[in-house]
This record gives sequence, structure tokens and C-alpha cells, in this order.
Amino acid sequence: MKMPPKQFQAIRAAIKGKFTTEAVSGYRESYRKRSLSDVRLAWDLFWASGYSTRNGYPLGLNDSHITTALLRILAEFDKAMPQSK
Repeated sequence: MKMPPKQFQAIRAAIKGKFTTEAVSGYRESYRKRSLSDVRLAWDLFWASGYSTRNGYPLGLNDSHITTALLRILAEFDKAMPQSK
């Protein structure tokens, strides 16, 4: 990932500070029922978090770099979900 760790931590904190694991799980289920992608969900969480892209683009980041980070954060929510038996 080409994003500096400090930048990634800031985005992660913004998203995880706004959304619970349970909420993201519910959103994902809703998105899948409507045939919306994980990338769409990740970006929607990003925009809803209120984090400003002005903090990333001047560092040379582009949407592809941000998408990679957002999908990694989304995967962290998945890992935090309790596994059903």
C-alpha cells in the first residue's frame, strides 16, 4: 500500500470512530441485496466518516491508493465479527 501509515491510521480512526462492526455488517448485507460492491460500501463509509481527501491527495495519493486502504479497513471489520458456529 502506497499510503503513509500515519494517513492510513487517520482514515481508520475516522471510520471506526463513526461505525460499529455490527453496523458495517448490516450495511454490507443491505448493499449485497442491492448488488452494490464492497468498494462502493468502503467509499460510502469513508465519505460518511467526514474524513477529508484534502489530507491525502497532496501526498500523491490517488483514488486507487485510497480504495486499497478502505478495503483493508473493511476487512478489519470482517475479522472483528464473531464467527457463527
